[in-house]
Amino acid sequence: MKNQADALDIVQDSVVKIINKIDSLQFPEYFTTWDVRIIIFTALDY
Repeated sequence: MKNQADALDIVQDSVVKIINKIDSLQFPEYFTTWDVRIIIFTALDY
């Protein structure tokens, strides 16, 4: 990240995506893996 503001934007965007897509999570036991992947891909797209 270039700065803290960018990092916070990525976290915020990731949380919104996670909330919007939580119904697509098929295996709740993999929540941590699932949400980390969303965060990683959001950061890569930023």
